[in-house]
Order: sequence, then C-alpha cells, then structure tokens
Amino acid sequence: SPPDVEGKELMADPAASPFGAQALEVLKALGKTLSQINLYSVSHPAVKSLLAETAARLGSMLAEAPGGELAYSIDGGNVVANGKLIGTVAQLPTSVPNTFARFKLHSVTLKLGVTAEELSAFCELAGLRPEQAKGVQASDFIAQKGVAHISLNEAVYSKVEKADDAPPPDEVG
Repeated sequence: SPPDVEGKELMADPAASPFGAQALEVLKALGKTLSQINLYSVSHPAVKSLLAETAARLGSMLAEAPGGELAYSIDGGNVVANGKLIGTVAQLPTSVPNTFARFKLHSVTLKLGVTAEELSAFCELAGLRPEQAKGVQASDFIAQKGVAHISLNEAVYSKVEKADDAPPPDEVG
C-alpha cells in the first residue's frame, strides 16, 4: 500500500491485519477497564479480572512486537500503534482519547513485562477526577506507583515568537 504524506503505511482496513486488530482490542480493553473504574474501585474483582486479561493479552503481543514495545498515539481522529494506523478514535471507548487529552499525552508505550498492577496504576491515573488531575504530571504519577513497563510521552508545546531580524512575510497578490 502507498505511504501517506508523512511516510506512514496506510491500509484500506487497518484492523484487517492481525497486529492492528490485536493492538486495537488491547486499547479497547483498557478503555473498558477505565469505564469500570468509574463505577467500581481498582480493587474490585471485575476490574482486577479485566486488568489480568488485558495484561495477559498484552504479554503475548509484546513478546512478538519489535523491541518488545507497543507505542500508542492518537493523530487527529486516527489511532496509531508502532507507527501503523490501526483504527479510528470513534472505535474506542471515550475514556481512551479523554485520557490522552486530559494529560496531554503524545504517546503511551507499553513494554514487555507490563503487569496487571502497572496497568492498574495507569488506570488509576486515567480515572482521576478532573479536579484531582489538575497539576498532576502523568509520568511522575505512574513512576511514584513503581511502574517500569509503561512510559508516557507528554506533548510539549512552546510559543514561538517572530525574531526581530526575521524576513518580512511574502505578500500574495
């Protein structure tokens, strides 16, 4: 398939690839867990069961993934895993894109060896109420919980000012 303008391989139906389908299912399972956490605590049996299932599914995927990592990002309305388009945001529970937006996450990388406890810490972060989440540095939060197999890449924005010696803008006309 032809690469798009950014050089990513785009497929007509990304979920048709085994990798894309599995990667999307893992993210959906995390989203489902986040929804459950809004109803129950992280220690509730239903939540623990979902976390264990997701950790097991991730373990087999990560064992086959290049470098033992699975890096998720959201690009516009698309969901990307390890640089491949795997689906759209509309296919995910809203808790997933909300977590990316709330903590200004550029990407979430899951690494070989990730445990249900580490996924639980990530879900705990994502489940913080808006007033609790204010001022929380996502990567610091999970590090304080002892998470070693999930890394959060927070988007960094900077204001760029025009330099005094910058050339004048081209006039159209």
